[in-house]
Amino acid sequence: MRSLKLYALIFLFFTASPAFACRELVKFNAHLTGDTPEWTRFYHVITILDVRSDRLVGRIDKTFGDRSLVGRTVDLPFLPDEEPHAVCPVPYTVGTMFLVYSSNPVPPFTISRFNGYNIPQTHEKFPTYVNDLEEASAANQCLERP
Repeated sequence: MRSLKLYALIFLFFTASPAFACRELVKFNAHLTGDTPEWTRFYHVITILDVRSDRLVGRIDKTFGDRSLVGRTVDLPFLPDEEPHAVCPVPYTVGTMFLVYSSNPVPPFTISRFNGYNIPQTHEKFPTYVNDLEEASAANQCLERP
């Protein structure tokens, strides 16, 4: 009985240790910017339709690149073998609108479970980031016209 209490105490100590906890990303940039003219094409506003262990399924509500993608249902696979580095995973939930950053500008839109720029519509930075993307996308379209 005494050893059982000892094991329980050790278990509680190690699972409560900061080494086993994830941390929330709390610092966000004031605005989004990119290094290339096409940086906005990697962002999409989606409504999550399904959350699976290896991907999300979502409807594209807004895109800052190919406008023909709006309204399409797409798979958004998670990056394989991604290292979290003790950052908490993004809590994706069905029915929530998210701004997501993908590693591809065209489907499949591979996304991170841990990326701080995958944010829900309820986040305070959501409207600022969407506005940044709309303005940069419009500026890029003006530059592309002859």
